[in-house]
Amino acid sequence: MNGRTPLDWLTNRYHVVQDRPCGIVNDPNAWLDRPDAFLAAIECGLHVSVETTRIVEGLPRLGTALNQPA
Repeated sequence: MNGRTPLDWLTNRYHVVQDRPCGIVNDPNAWLDRPDAFLAAIECGLHVSVETTRIVEGLPRLGTALNQPA
């Protein structure tokens, strides 16, 4: 997520913010449907991060026999 961990991204986005010109308040607590929704989002983000790392580590490295001309 733009060079940041999913946990860093979530915690950066999950806070109450008020738009100064119009005064509208964005409170993530107001639109989360369950009290544990933030923890569920963290769990999903961590799962995606772990699976992405597993997939990337399983890819062949550049310059291996697979990429050599025949």
